[in-house]
Amino acid sequence: MSNNFFRRLSSFFSAASSGQTQERVRFADQPDVKETIDEGKRLWNLSRKYAKLEAVDKLTYLLTGLIVGGVLLVVLAIALFCFSMLCVSLLKEHTGNAALSYGLVGGALIIVALLFWLLRRTLVQKKVLRSLVRKFFETNTLEQED
Repeated sequence: MSNNFFRRLSSFFSAASSGQTQERVRFADQPDVKETIDEGKRLWNLSRKYAKLEAVDKLTYLLTGLIVGGVLLVVLAIALFCFSMLCVSLLKEHTGNAALSYGLVGGALIIVALLFWLLRRTLVQKKVLRSLVRKFFETNTLEQED
């Protein structure tokens, strides 16, 4: 479709520059030009629709990831809480002191959170960035065929 548009446009300009058009006709009144302009408008509208579709696809991908990540975060928080209570009850049997058990489990969770915070760039940020760059800047198979 776009090849036909550019072929008509180039043939019109080459005919006009070589002096083949003897009569003086308005540019927009020629039938080939009208068809070319209409085809250009259709190409522009289709390109806009395709861009909107691509934007919706990428936005859907991101929102789906956020929703799934949020649900997994809630489930993992509940599981961590249950696992922490299990560790506290096991430590309470060994230490004989409930407060010491809660302190040990809380301290261990703080150390794990601190390590995660310090290593966030290598563990999370680079992988998320690679995934987003791949999704937003990948070349489509349709673009490669043209």
